[in-house]
Amino acid sequence: MAILSGILEAIYNRYLATPPLSDKLVGGLHQTEAPAGVTFPYSTFQLISSVPDSFASNKNFVENCVVEFNLFDKSKAMTTLTQCYTALVNAFDFAPLTIDSHNVLSCVREDTTTERIRSSVWQITVAYRIKLELK
Repeated sequence: MAILSGILEAIYNRYLATPPLSDKLVGGLHQTEAPAGVTFPYSTFQLISSVPDSFASNKNFVENCVVEFNLFDKSKAMTTLTQCYTALVNAFDFAPLTIDSHNVLSCVREDTTTERIRSSVWQITVAYRIKLELK
């Protein structure tokens, strides 16, 4: 559980420390699900997987994690959501995340998809692979 809480805290701290992203996401960043009635645009994030990958040294495993962000906006065009996406990738591509219990070896964007989920709501999903080594 230390990995889970560490990653979630590191992501939220990075969001707070990156005004271009936090300013764009007017409705905020929420773990897993946003509250009802949240203001658009907003984002959710969740840990999709976390599995040991290999030994990085004689004693430490590399933990291979996938974190997914979902950006949402209610508009006819994707202009605002595209700006949120740009702010997200600028904040998290190769981000120097800080986790007390682990060294962050890498934070690499792996996948991006877009879709219209309702007639007036756009979603961009962005997945990051984060590799960690126990300190």
